[in-house]
Amino acid sequence: MTANHSRNSIWQHFGSTPELPEIEYIVHADLKTASPLVTHSHEGFFEFVYIEKGKATWEVDGELYETKAGDVFCTKPYEPHSGRYNVIEPCRFWAIILQAPYISERGSARRWMELRQADIELIHDRLNLLPRVISVGSKPMTPFHQLSEAFRQSDLLTSLAGRVAVMDFLLILLQSEKLPSKDNSMDKMATLTKELEQQLDRVPTIAEMARMLGFSVQYFHQLFQKYTHLTPRAYMERLRVKEACRRLTESDATITQIALELGFATSQHFATVFRRHIGKTPTQWRKYR
Repeated sequence: MTANHSRNSIWQHFGSTPELPEIEYIVHADLKTASPLVTHSHEGFFEFVYIEKGKATWEVDGELYETKAGDVFCTKPYEPHSGRYNVIEPCRFWAIILQAPYISERGSARRWMELRQADIELIHDRLNLLPRVISVGSKPMTPFHQLSEAFRQSDLLTSLAGRVAVMDFLLILLQSEKLPSKDNSMDKMATLTKELEQQLDRVPTIAEMARMLGFSVQYFHQLFQKYTHLTPRAYMERLRVKEACRRLTESDATITQIALELGFATSQHFATVFRRHIGKTPTQWRKYR
């Protein structure tokens, strides 16, 4: 295990071990400020990132995926991905880089986690059907702590304890509730979120948005969180901060101009919201970029 402690972050890195060759490494990080996370991929390995605390936004093929505490972000082997704007927001997370189960063209399975071929085939098929973001709550905390302890011990029980912890984690993912199928309500929500992205200078109330879609406020709030994994207020803040990042990087407009154009009452309020999401002030972000 290697550890890196600084005023702004704590990283614990558990490297590969002969007892568990299927795991490339495990990371536990506690980021107090935004940290670089450029586009990368893992050859022959899945990556699973579990958000323990805070929120993080990921980018895959131009699509953004927002995760909050209790979510797992999944990428498949060879799949390029990064943090939004090549950074990861302040958060606490666990990440595991796990070798993909391999099934040959003839149907034979490569040795993997000491499992039977039938089990390897099942896990192989199910992993490739996982959605990008899975909400699992606090359940993964136990297997991740067990895995880190197994790597610290590195004795005869490491392989057994590690395999059990990995299987527990995978079962949590594979047995998780499936995302709701897209219906007319979700179509309406997709239309609404696109409109919100195009009108960042105006923040409608929840009652106004519910009325636009013909829903009660209570049902709208539940549906919005199911669709975006965020409250309406948090979602609008994220959109405006995302656009602010772009303008701070690509334009010479003053911070006050950007704040007012994006519907913030004052530059001070804008700076407070920006720092809460990014971990840096607008001025620090502009210099950083």
